[in-house]
Formats: sequence, structure tokens, C-alpha cells
Amino acid sequence: MKRLIALLLTAALLTAILAGCALIPRNAAEVKQTPVRYAEKTVYGQGLMYFFDEAVAEADVVADVTVLSWLDEVLDNPPPRSYFLVQVNTVFKGNTPDTFVLAQAGNSEMTFDRDPLHQVGDRLLMFLNDPVTEEEWGGGPEAWERMVYKDSYSSFAMNSSYMELYPIGDTLYAADRNGFLTKKIIQRRAFSKSGAYTQLDDEIRRALRGQMDEVDPFASSGHRTRFFWYDEVVREIELLTNEEGET
Repeated sequence: MKRLIALLLTAALLTAILAGCALIPRNAAEVKQTPVRYAEKTVYGQGLMYFFDEAVAEADVVADVTVLSWLDEVLDNPPPRSYFLVQVNTVFKGNTPDTFVLAQAGNSEMTFDRDPLHQVGDRLLMFLNDPVTEEEWGGGPEAWERMVYKDSYSSFAMNSSYMELYPIGDTLYAADRNGFLTKKIIQRRAFSKSGAYTQLDDEIRRALRGQMDEVDPFASSGHRTRFFWYDEVVREIELLTNEEGET
């Protein structure tokens, strides 16, 4: 009897593990590339805008992730959405599985201004909402049934709720594409818990803009993009989350 119970528990554990791994691409042939970076129809829609300290406070999850694969998109059930499988590198706030589904506003028919769809290989520092329940969804039972990937995490403020991460040599840098997220940090350093950020030299900024342009020709076209050392951004997050824990 004990042997039978042990076998049943082992089988259940394997089933759970396999279910959790079902989405993970096993080889390059299973990786789906994003159909488009920008759709032909691009609309202006910033959504809610958050400064860095507000984004950390508002987010259920703050995590460094890498996009593994495009999964699917919603074309006929507003709002427009695309879904991606992401690998978690580091979680700074909240809890997530090692891999999870990320929902982004926009699809191959419509994207938002200066908020291109993510693509395979993107490394991002993201400020996310936990998956919603049917009660939180509020769109009615029919819309809930049509909703795919109900367990997906989502950006709550579109392009002001993530930073793009790029390496130069052994050093990782964070790019704030639109400049709003980090605006207070730059203009009024009193809002920065750490008190100081390293001013990156022109050569590094040019190299980072070059990397952005390789994956997105429109990425660095605006003058608002700001660049930071990744370690200094992480330090800011840790200071802010520690402060949350003390209140």
C-alpha cells in the first residue's frame, strides 16, 4: 500500500512538473517570433503614467525577465493584446513562477506609439500586475470565457512600466525609452533614495542607442531615452521595497 501511494504521489508530481513546462520551447523550432514589432495602425495611448517610485509601489511584481517566445494575440476581443512566454532572471518584488505568460497591449493589427511589441530575446525590467480573477476582470462571464491565458501577468502602465536591458561587455545597462519613468530621478535627485546616479559618457550612450536600433529602428529616434547602470537601478528598487516593508 505504501509503495502504491508513493507511486501515485510521484506520478502526480511529474504531471504537475510537465504541466508547468508545457509552454517552454524545447528547441529553436518551437520558438515563435513576434509577427510584427509595429503594426500598420499605430495609435497614441500612454495609459497611466508612473514615476519610478510610484511604479515600484504600485506593482505587484518587479522582475528582470527575458522573452522566450511569442505565444498568441487577441484580435477580436478588445482590448488588443499579445502574449509572450518569459523567463524570470530575478524577482525584486512579489512572487512568480520561473516562467510565466506576459500580456502586452497591442497586436499585429494595432500597436501603441513608442510601445512596440516585445520580441524573442528582449531582456526587460518589468513592473507588473498579478493575474486577475474573474471578479477583478469585470467584463462579464462571456468575455472571461473568451479570454486566453487567464494566468498572464500584465504591465499596468504600458510603456512607462518597463525598462529595456542591454549589455556592453560584462556590464548591464537599463534604458528608459520614453524618459517619463525616470524623470523625477534625473530632474530632482531628492526623489532618488540612493541619492546619485552615474552620468554615462557619450560613447556608452551611443553604443546603447546602437543596440536599440538593431532590434527596433525607431527605438532611439526620440531624445527622451535615458540610460542607467543596471546595478544602480536595482539598488533603487531595493531601497524602495525595503522602505515599503518598514511601513
